[in-house]
Amino acid sequence: MGATNMSTTEISRKNFLANRRLGIGGSDAAGICGISRWKTPLSIYLDKLGFTPDSAETDAIKWGIKLEPLILEAFQEETGKKVRSFRQQLSDTTHSFIIANVDAIIPGEKAGLEAKTCNAYKASEWQNGIPDEYMLQCQHYMYVTGFTHWYIACLIGGQQFKWYEIHRDDELITNLVQREVSF
Repeated sequence: MGATNMSTTEISRKNFLANRRLGIGGSDAAGICGISRWKTPLSIYLDKLGFTPDSAETDAIKWGIKLEPLILEAFQEETGKKVRSFRQQLSDTTHSFIIANVDAIIPGEKAGLEAKTCNAYKASEWQNGIPDEYMLQCQHYMYVTGFTHWYIACLIGGQQFKWYEIHRDDELITNLVQREVSF
């Protein structure tokens, strides 16, 4: 991997969130590009400067964290691919403020895996592929890691499981990194 790393295995959620404020992560990518439903460039800027309080851990966030190991396990069972949970924050070696908190890697491949959950009312967002926010998040991770592809798996409404493979798009990554560096 073309990145430096820091273990996140034994740090508190509060310290984990404080570390994320120190850089631009994959979940910031869509907001910086102006296509996020949850973040704007201004809200990210204010958050990075510490002008916003830590976001409350909603039920959706809490259950997403709790269900992540089950999603990784389901992906492994469905695909036959070995999955290794990855509890480290990576930093790009060229732009150390570009960071990645990767859910898992796929040993033997230059690939990672992002685990998601969504409620049943958002199932249609996953019918024809991956929501744009998550596509940018995975391309961001491929930039930091140097990986060639990424998988994303989503548990929808606690009952439907979908997964997709995303191939590295160097043109998209170049544009994304330019925006992140300018930001």
